[in-house]
Amino acid sequence: MADEVVLNFQDSLLRKSDVKLLDEGQWLNDTIIGFMFEYFEYILFNKLENVLFVNPDVAQYIKLCKGAELAIFLEPLNLHCKDRIFIPVNSNVNPEATGGTHWSLLVYDAHQKKFQHYDSCVPSNHSHACQMSKSVEPFLRVKQNVNFVEETCPQQENFSDCGVYVIYIAEVLCKRLQDKVSSEHILQNEVNAESVRRKRTEIKKIIKELRETHPC
Repeated sequence: MADEVVLNFQDSLLRKSDVKLLDEGQWLNDTIIGFMFEYFEYILFNKLENVLFVNPDVAQYIKLCKGAELAIFLEPLNLHCKDRIFIPVNSNVNPEATGGTHWSLLVYDAHQKKFQHYDSCVPSNHSHACQMSKSVEPFLRVKQNVNFVEETCPQQENFSDCGVYVIYIAEVLCKRLQDKVSSEHILQNEVNAESVRRKRTEIKKIIKELRETHPC
C-alpha cells in the first residue's frame, strides 16, 4: 500500500508514516520537526521579526559542510540580521545518510551574543551542538567571541521523546519572546514528561486542522 500524503504545507510534505511517528513511544524524524518549524514561522509566530527557524535538513548540512560550499549556502540566509536563530541538532555524523539517535535544540541570541544549547538528554549532543555553533559563528559577523552555554533543560524519561522536546522548547521560548517575558525557569515549569505526551496529540490536531485548509 502506498504511503499516503497527509498534508502539503509550505515545503513540508507529510505522509501517513510521518504522522504515525507522533504516536507515543515513536522517535520523531526530520520531516515532523521541519513541519513544526514551518508552522511556527508561517502561522503561530509569524509576527515575530528577525527570527529564523532552520530546517533540520539544512541544519545537518551546516554542521557537516565546510569552506566555500558552506559560505555559498549560508550567506543568503543573512544570519547576521537575525535576533534569534533556532537550529535542531542531530547526532548523525554521516553526510551520506539520514538518521541519528538524538535531537537537541541550539538557539542563537543576538542580543546576548551567545549560543544556548537545550539538550533533553545531557550531554548527548554537546559535541554536535558545538560543531554546529562553530560552523554558524563566522556568518553572524560578530566582532567578539560568541559564548556557548549549556542551558538547564528538562530531561526526557525515555529514548523516543527528544524530537518532541525540541519542538516544545522552541515553542515555549518563542512564546516568551512574543510576550516579552523572561524565559528563565519557564521551561522547568512548562515542559515535562506529561506535557510532552500531550504535545504529540496537539501536533496531530494541528496537522488535522491544516489538512482541512490545505488539501493535497
